[in-house]
Amino acid sequence: MKTSYTIRFLTIFAIFSCNKSEINFGSNFIVDNRLNENEVFKKLNDSSEIILRKRDSISSKRSTDIKLEININDTITNISKLKARSAFINTYTFGKEELKAEKSDTLAIEIDNFDGYSSEGIKILVYKDRFDVKYYMTSDIIAPINPIELTKVNSSKLILNKNNYKVNDSIYGYLEADLTYQNRFSLQQKIKAKGYFRTIIKENKY
Repeated sequence: MKTSYTIRFLTIFAIFSCNKSEINFGSNFIVDNRLNENEVFKKLNDSSEIILRKRDSISSKRSTDIKLEININDTITNISKLKARSAFINTYTFGKEELKAEKSDTLAIEIDNFDGYSSEGIKILVYKDRFDVKYYMTSDIIAPINPIELTKVNSSKLILNKNNYKVNDSIYGYLEADLTYQNRFSLQQKIKAKGYFRTIIKENKY
């Protein structure tokens, strides 16, 4: 059990922690304070959230209609069963007896198919009035080395309902992204994501 908890922590740690120097906040996002009135969110209210883990609530409303297209050597895979969540990124330091966390002002929005062990999806990082988009995969298999994975943003568009957020705020957003991703084996993948999402900012937990 201890190993299982360690693996799950490392997965969460990888998702909600990063070095700001590795982020390229190259684009400004658009603010539309009436975005939550879009018909798409009314349709999401009529659908239950995607159940990816046994402990997920079956009563919650669906958080996103984003579709992810992954093209590897002209073989296309479409992923539509995704969920959205968000938290401010923490910077972690190891003390003598405990792991210490400091909150940052970078907001991470994850839209993926995380099932408690592994995930595949899109990460949106928001800092002040700018944002970055990355494709990522996580796994409960711990690699012997830290792989180099790169995301090139060919084009991206992000619309949010506000320009400033705090914990417990609701986020409504729209994303279009065209990415090129190079994985740990130097294999290039073409990634496209498009759709609406909503989530409540949590205290860095699932």
